[in-house]
Amino acid sequence: MQYMINLISAGYDGTFDHTPTRLYEQMNVPEQASMLGPGKALQVSQKEMSFICNKKAENSYHCSILIFKSPQGSFGLRSAQIKYEGEKAKAIVAQFFPNQDGSDVNITDDTGQFNLIVKPDLFQLTFEAH
Repeated sequence: MQYMINLISAGYDGTFDHTPTRLYEQMNVPEQASMLGPGKALQVSQKEMSFICNKKAENSYHCSILIFKSPQGSFGLRSAQIKYEGEKAKAIVAQFFPNQDGSDVNITDDTGQFNLIVKPDLFQLTFEAH
């Protein structure tokens, strides 16, 4: 079982969310070509999480995150969370650029449904649909 989170820059209703753009730019992994266009993917156990962001067009990004039930991940009907701490977190944290001012990465989407916290020994992603 898995829970899918999709974040898109340009909403179908004409709204614009900068979260996918910020995630893409914050990811410290090489850009790779794919059938969906240029993209970046975190290197994480595929049994726990899949985290992929693609550049769709000029200033248009899409991030697709799958969270699997595991000791690190859990989900319900309208919410999901995955959390890595300590040594397990360090490998994932290394795949993100730190903020320029040295502060921890804390990204929340415009609706308040998605939140990602990246600290030296913590990677925590939460999603709760409204």
